[in-house]
Amino acid sequence: MQLPSLPERPAGLPEFGSPPLREVAIAVLFHPLPGLAQAHVGRYWELIRDRYPRVRDLPPIEPYLEAEARGQPLFQLQVGPPPLRRSWFISEDDERLVQLQNDRFVHNWRGDGTSYPHLEDLWSSFAERFTEFAGWVSTEDIGSIEPFQLELTYVNVIEAPSLWDVLRGVDPPVPARFAEDVRTPEPKIELRYEVDGERNAALYVHCRQRDVGVQQIELTFRAALESPEFASLPDAVATGRRLIVTHFTALTTPALHERWDRKR
Repeated sequence: MQLPSLPERPAGLPEFGSPPLREVAIAVLFHPLPGLAQAHVGRYWELIRDRYPRVRDLPPIEPYLEAEARGQPLFQLQVGPPPLRRSWFISEDDERLVQLQNDRFVHNWRGDGTSYPHLEDLWSSFAERFTEFAGWVSTEDIGSIEPFQLELTYVNVIEAPSLWDVLRGVDPPVPARFAEDVRTPEPKIELRYEVDGERNAALYVHCRQRDVGVQQIELTFRAALESPEFASLPDAVATGRRLIVTHFTALTTPALHERWDRKR
């Protein structure tokens, strides 16, 4: 089984030679696998251990749905054993990461700012890992993968004194600019854009200070899939890239675009 390639990148989409991109994640949510046990997770690691030799366990991620719940966390009544933890499988160079839990498969790229892969490269890697996982699930006879939501996330890390220096057309509140005995507040901005023509899709933007002199803008596109067929995934990823890149460019200042070597 193979996943189709991504649709061609739109010709007019903004592009930067040195973007502040530090992480990209492609995630697929699927209906929980009733037969998946912790022992299976260990066997899956054996399948990919030569490429992802390091492991970590973390709490599972709660699903946020873009169908009936419209971006709200899914309430789940827990009966029986507690849910499996989220397992991380990490490449030796720390750049690639596979995350697995009972209802989610995620493939991440993480960088240090010196280089970054184009989405086509990450998609190729994701497609290989995801289809490999789906085949393994079938072989182990623990269920079948039925995707119902796609998530694409870009994390940008920007060296700047404040988010006020990053975001276009945003000024500190008036009282802070005139009061000598208070500091200018550091904003934390969370936005949700509904997508025209896509009833069950939305773009989320989270802006915050990551550290002193370091700002973070995280954009996540979530889309409920029209079909559980794997072939529906590339179009959803392409839509997510277009919206994320367009909105990130619109949100940030032209001075930063020059610093990031904007090509178009």
